[in-house]
This record gives sequence, structure tokens and C-alpha cells, in this order.
Amino acid sequence: MPHGQCYLWSPWLIGLHGLSDALIALAYFSIPVALLHLARRRPDLPHRGLFLMLGAFIVACGLTHALEVWTIWHSHYLFSGSVKAATAVISVFTAVALFRALPEALQLVGPAQLQALNASLETRVQTRTGDLEAANLALRREVADREKAEAEVKRLNLLLQRRLDELRALFDMLPVGVGIAEDRDCKTIRTNDALARQLGLPRQANASLTAPPDEAPRNFEVHHAGRLLSPDELPMQVCARENRPVLNFREVVKRHDGTRLALLANAVPLHDSQGEVTGCVATFQDVTELENAVVTNARYAAIVASSVDAIIGKTLAGIITEWNAGAERIFGYTAAEIIGQPIGRIYPEHLRAEGTAILERVNRGEAIPTFETVRRHRDGRPIDISISLAPIRDAAGGIVGALESARDITERKQAEQHRREMERKIQETQKLESLGVLAGGIAHDFNNLLTGILGNASLARLELPASSPVIASLSQIETASRRAADLCRQMLAYSGRGRFIVQPLDLNQVVTETTHLLNLSIGKSSVLRFNLAPALPPVTADATQIRQIIMNLVINASEAIGSRSGVIAIGTGVTRIDHDYIATLRHHAGVAPGDFVFIEVSDTGCGMDAPTLDRIFDPFFTTKFTGRGLGLAAVLGIVRGHSGALKVYSEPGRGTTFRLLLPISPPEREAAAARFPAEPVPRELRSAGHVLVVDDEETVRTVAARMVEQMGFTAVLASDGREAVEKFRAAPSRYRLVVLDLTMPHLDGEETFRQLRQLAPGIRVILMSGFAEQEAVSRFTGKGLAGFVQKPFEVGALAAAIRAVALAG
Repeated sequence: MPHGQCYLWSPWLIGLHGLSDALIALAYFSIPVALLHLARRRPDLPHRGLFLMLGAFIVACGLTHALEVWTIWHSHYLFSGSVKAATAVISVFTAVALFRALPEALQLVGPAQLQALNASLETRVQTRTGDLEAANLALRREVADREKAEAEVKRLNLLLQRRLDELRALFDMLPVGVGIAEDRDCKTIRTNDALARQLGLPRQANASLTAPPDEAPRNFEVHHAGRLLSPDELPMQVCARENRPVLNFREVVKRHDGTRLALLANAVPLHDSQGEVTGCVATFQDVTELENAVVTNARYAAIVASSVDAIIGKTLAGIITEWNAGAERIFGYTAAEIIGQPIGRIYPEHLRAEGTAILERVNRGEAIPTFETVRRHRDGRPIDISISLAPIRDAAGGIVGALESARDITERKQAEQHRREMERKIQETQKLESLGVLAGGIAHDFNNLLTGILGNASLARLELPASSPVIASLSQIETASRRAADLCRQMLAYSGRGRFIVQPLDLNQVVTETTHLLNLSIGKSSVLRFNLAPALPPVTADATQIRQIIMNLVINASEAIGSRSGVIAIGTGVTRIDHDYIATLRHHAGVAPGDFVFIEVSDTGCGMDAPTLDRIFDPFFTTKFTGRGLGLAAVLGIVRGHSGALKVYSEPGRGTTFRLLLPISPPEREAAAARFPAEPVPRELRSAGHVLVVDDEETVRTVAARMVEQMGFTAVLASDGREAVEKFRAAPSRYRLVVLDLTMPHLDGEETFRQLRQLAPGIRVILMSGFAEQEAVSRFTGKGLAGFVQKPFEVGALAAAIRAVALAG
């Protein structure tokens, strides 16, 4: 029957017993779990088996209480008894085990002892902890030192590796060839790139050069002093074999491609710790370019030394460092005298700033192209030179000085000056000749017009009674015509073809005769002073033209002085001139060395500059200003017509001097100008035949014909030479004489004269021209010219020429 029957199925009793047994069972079941957990977590605890038996005992007790709850409602008492029996067994064994363990349990430390032991243990632990901490600190220090040492070793290894890499790179990159023999016999040689290139061998990283057997062909040959070296004679082999350095050994390497290099070898042996030779290391410096440079420098030095040009080296401070033989020749200083001296010693004073500017430009790196300048010789004279400069740089490219190349161009400059002077004189001569031709042409045409005016006036005078009031007007016309004729003569004088009445003259007398007129011509502020040399030799000249020169020069001098007080000096004298003096003359065409009489006019006026001096004789240079006179073109023409020369000195503010040079007249020279008396034509010549009048100007033809007819002849007119020849050829015997113009178209006077004389060798010809008689007649010298008449002419002049022809016949 269920156990609940015993409780009378009282809910209260059932609940009390059931709940109590259940809680006991739950507690009994939890205690073994804690013991099991402790046993598992603390395997080091003693009596582990006892802990397990206690756990089994508690579990069994808990099971009996659980069955007590079960049997309240179920009558399974056999099973409940079995469990209790098992619990009893377990309890007995547990009790036995507990008693057996009791002695040991009694020996377990109590709380006080445990506390004491704990304190002792703590003390010991603290001691051990201190020891351990000290040991740990020492260990950490040792570890730190070891780590530091290992880091240092690692750093040194890295540094060593870097240094090895650097040395390897340096070894390979060295421009000098390097070979390292790895054995005493130098059978294997480690080479760098430079040595491989020098020997003409292919280069690979860490390559080695293995010496071939003596009988094997080699890729290169080594020569010394012109002899091929054997392998045993090479510098590295000698160094390793003889255990001694081999220094400055020059060798020539002939590579397989035939090229040659000059190398300078230096080798030293390598030793082990016992001092035994283990190999050697050698350097091979390529000195090919150096030797070539030495040869080149020697050649350049020879060129510089033998150069005719000056080669000068100087510092940036202008101190001379180099001075070749050319510089000695050009400047006169020896190298010993000038090196170390400032470059300014060869500079003229006015060009010192140029030297400073040149050095400044060179210091800026400029190369100065060739230019011309002046330097000073040792004796003080100036030297014309052309120079160029370039900076001198050091190996780093810095400018340390200047190199100057100078060439003496004094002779060339003199030649150029002479050439320019000759060109100027040629141009001046050509210009004057051109202007002379123009002036001569104008004078010729003007003379033809004046011939008509003056001739007709003279004819009109003959046709009027002496009491006619028209005579006065004719006189004015004749006077004006003569003045115009004087103007034509001046134009002809400029052209060098003027009509001069030349005769021996005393220049002093000409000046003295002109004194009164000169005083009237100058300003009141000017004073005339005379310095006339006594006993002057005569000159062959036209007195009127010389007076005109003096008047022009004195008037110009007065204008140059202006309103200021000044002096005009007139001097004469004799001087001897040579070729050098002639070269300084402005106008000297045809002048030869010899004795000359001069007349000199000087003033204290404002003077003239060089450009004005070059143009004062230009007739078209009409700008008027102080110091520039007029009429000088005519002066020049007169001088040229007299075979003379002019010299002009002038400077602004210092006045002007004109010197006129005239050749001395030969003693036997007589006056060349012939004077024809203006007498009437003899009666026996009147109506004596025909006269052929030839001129291209109708006015001249007409007036000449009237004059001829006035004399009783019959005039036949021809407008040019061709017509004259044709008319003369038709009836040569009818013509008594011919009045012939010199300058005509088609056939000129000279050719017409020749053809007329061919037709009638005895025909008499009177030549008429506006040019000077000497020039016109000179073309007919020895040809039988009967006479000459100068245009413009009057009836009396032509009548005199015809009368002379008649009397000569």
C-alpha cells in the first residue's frame, strides 16, 4: 500500500513530508556536483578518492529521500529498500575511508597555522619575488643588451653591406681601370668596367679576367718602350711575384680592333694575416688624351710663340700673366718686363675706361668679338690694333681671367687712310671736273649770247654818228656785256679753262697794289697785317685772277671774324715741298715736288669743322653761316688753271689759314698772251673776197657775218662743220679765209680745220672760242692756224685778227 496511506492521505502531511524529502534530495544531488567540480578544478587536492566516495554517499542519500517522495503514492518498497541497501553499503565504505584518512586529516594545517604559514609563505614569496624581480631585471637587461647588440650587429651588417655595395658600385663606376688579382699567379683578375673598356673586352657584372695560356692568342697586346711584353712582364704579375709595388709604369695597349691606348699602371701586393702574398690590386689610368693634350698644348704653345699676333693673358684684375713674342714685337715690352704688370701700361690715357669696361664684360662671361682700337707702344707712340677677347675658365667653369688676341693694323689703317684720301681726292677731282664741264658748257653758251650782244653793240656804234644820244645806251650795253664776260671768265676759271693773261709776276707787288681795295672790303673790326718776304722769285700768273683770289680770301676772313675784333694776316714766302707735304694738300693734282712761292691769308675768326672743310670748294654748297665764305669754287678753278695747289688749316674757334702755292716762273718765260691792236682793216683788204663764217649759234654767225661785211668782205655762213666743208668743197678758191668756231656738233672745229686744209692746204683759218687761247690753240700746234679771237668779241678784236692774218700773208 502507498506510503501516503500512512499519512492518512492528509494533504498537509503529504506536502510536509514530500516537500522536505524533495528539497533534501535536491540538496544532496547538488553537493556532489560541487564536489565533482572542485575535484576537477583542483586535481592537486589530497584524498581525491574520498571526495568521490563522499559524493557517491551523498547522491545515494539524496536518492533515498527522492524515493520517499515517490512511495507516498507508489508502493515500490522493494526498489526503495534496494536503494537504501546500496546507500548503506556506500555509507559503510565511506565511513571506513573517512576513518582511515582521519590521521592525515588531523595533520592538516589549521587556520592559525595556515595564517602563519601563509605569512611565512608571503615573506618567502616576497623574498623570492624580489629575487625573481632582480633576476628578471637582470635578465631583461641582458635581453635588452643582447637585442641591442643584435641590432648593432644587424646595423653594422647593413652598413657593411651598404659599404660593400658602395665599394662595388665605386669599383664598377671608377673612370680609372682597376684590376684585383685573386691569386698570386694573377691567373684570375677581377676587373671593373673601365679596365674592360680599356682592354676592349666585353663587360658583365662581377666578371673576372682569366689569363689565357702563353700559347693561346690574346685579345690585346701590351707594349712598353716600343717592345711587346710577355705575360710575366706585366705590372700586376711583377708586383705579385716580386712582392713589391710597381708605380707609374707606362704601357701601350693594342686592342683587338687595332686601336691603341696609353695607360699608366700602379700595382701594390695584397697579403694575408701571415704576410703571405695573396694577389695584388692595380689601377690603370688612361693617359692617351693627356698625352695628346700635352702634344697639342706644345703645338699650340709653339703656334702662340710664333704668332705674329699678340696673345695676352690677364687676370680679372687686369694683371698680365701671358705675353708671347708677337706681343713683344707689337708693344715693345719683353715678357720679363711686362708679366705681373697691369694691362693699363699699354693703354693710352683716354682709353683707360675702355679697359675697365672690357674686363667687366669678360667677368660676365661675354666673348668680345673683334673690334679696332688704339694701344700704346713702349716708346709712347700710339698703335692701331684689332683685338678680340674671351674669358678664361677653370675646371669648374668659373671665370678666372681673359685671353686677348691683338693684331697690329697700323700699316693697314695708314693704307686705308691713304686709300680713303685718294678716293676722296679722286671723287673731288671727278666732282670738280664734272662741275667744270658744266661751268664750261654754261660759259660757252653764255659767251655765244654775249658775242651777239657785244658784237651788235659795237656794230651799232660804228653805224651811228658820235653825237647820237644812243651812244650812251650802247656804252651801258657794252659795259654790262663786259661784266657778264668777266663772269663767264670766272666760270671758265673754275672749269680750269679760263682765259689767263699770264706773265711773270711779283706777288708782293700784286698784294701791295691791292692793299687799298682790301682795306675798303673788310669790316671795321678787322685789322690787316702784312708779312711779305723780300725778293720773291716771280711766278707765271694772271694778275687779275691772283687779285681775285686775294680779294675772296680776305673778304671770307673778314666775314669769319664778324663783329668781333680780329686780325687778318697776309704773308708771302718761298717753300720747298716734297711728296709727304703734297699728300697733305687738299688740291694738288699735277703738283710735283720743288720750290714754290706761296701767299697765305690767315684770320682769327671762328674757324671751320672737318665736314665744312670738305665742302667749302663745292660751288653748290650755299648754306651761309659764319666762317664760310663764297667764291672759293672760283678760287679753286684759278689755282688749278695756274698748276698750283691749296692748303687749308682750320679748327673751330681757332681761325682759318689758306695757303696758295704757285710754281716759280722759269727765267726765260715771257708773257704768253698776245695783244692785238684794235686798228681798222687796211683799205687794200676791203672787197677782197669771201669769208666763210662757221658757228652752230645763229646769233654768233649773224654778228660775225655783219662784222666781216663791215670790213668789206662777203660773208658765207655755215651752221656746222659738215655744212662748212660741203660749201668749201664746192668752190675752194673763192674763200680768202675762214672764221671757225671750235665747239660744234657733227664735225667740231678741229676736224673741220683738218678737212678744209685737205681741200686747200693754204687756206687761212681764224679760230674763235669762249675757252682760253692756250687750250684752244694747243690743239692746232704745228698745223698752221692763222689766228685766234676770244668770245665774246667786238668788231675791233675780229678786225685785229683779220689784220694780223692780212699782214702775215
